[in-house]
Amino acid sequence: DKMPQSHASSGPESATALSARAMALAQAKRFEEAAEVYKKLIAMGPADLQALNNLGFILTSLGRHEEALAYLRQSLSNEPNAVQTLTNLSIVLRELNRLEEALDCQRKIVVLNPRHPEAVCNFALTLSQLGRDEEAVGQFEKALALRPDFAAAHYHCGLALAKLERHEEALGHYRRAVALDPA
Repeated sequence: DKMPQSHASSGPESATALSARAMALAQAKRFEEAAEVYKKLIAMGPADLQALNNLGFILTSLGRHEEALAYLRQSLSNEPNAVQTLTNLSIVLRELNRLEEALDCQRKIVVLNPRHPEAVCNFALTLSQLGRDEEAVGQFEKALALRPDFAAAHYHCGLALAKLERHEEALGHYRRAVALDPA
């Protein structure tokens, strides 16, 4: 599906039109079609970082994790501190059960964005998955210091504390989680 040269050289309008079409398809949850349009856009010239990141996210949604990894890494090679791309990469790596690599991405995200409670909580979750619950509790507490009403952080902190057999503390976090989000 190579674009005719006249379309590829018609300038930013064709790239803009492709980008708009890809985003509209993605919003309509037509991910296969959106992926193909993003691939055409990327093939047009210097890789658009947003297109690479969006394609990585879409491929992740389709369960095509290895393919997503390649596009997200390509995006990061051009902009290594792109938090959204690092976030998407950490999601893919977790899906592939490559937890140490996901943790490295999440550590970088937290360094770049230390006041983001969700990023800190995700970092803590991965630490806990790796059996590093003492460290995880410290990170959950950081997330809760940033956002005391963060029910999920209370819940997961409780789980990590329970694994450490600190049951009274765990119970306090469970109670707080339920009070904040009874569903």
